[in-house]
Amino acid sequence: MKFHGGPTSIEKGKLVMNLRFGDLQENIPNSWIEDINKKEITVAFKDLGNQIFGFASSINISDKKIIIDPVPTRIWGSYAGGFGEEYGETKTDIQK
Repeated sequence: MKFHGGPTSIEKGKLVMNLRFGDLQENIPNSWIEDINKKEITVAFKDLGNQIFGFASSINISDKKIIIDPVPTRIWGSYAGGFGEEYGETKTDIQK
């Protein structure tokens, strides 16, 4: 994966993109070998230099079909708005 734009690095096993409005992280919660049976494996991000990232595993996966399911996580965000006379209200992510 090659990233253009904000600086990207690996921090505590997570891919961290430093974007204009804050950081975005990608975690790897699920990775597996796709075969007759689904065999879960552990993979990690690997910095290949020049804003290029790959994946590494402690087992040889070079000849296997691997599914890697990264999950983007916004570190912080806010929503502000209102209705009627626009006095404004604030709503946190937890409130739906």
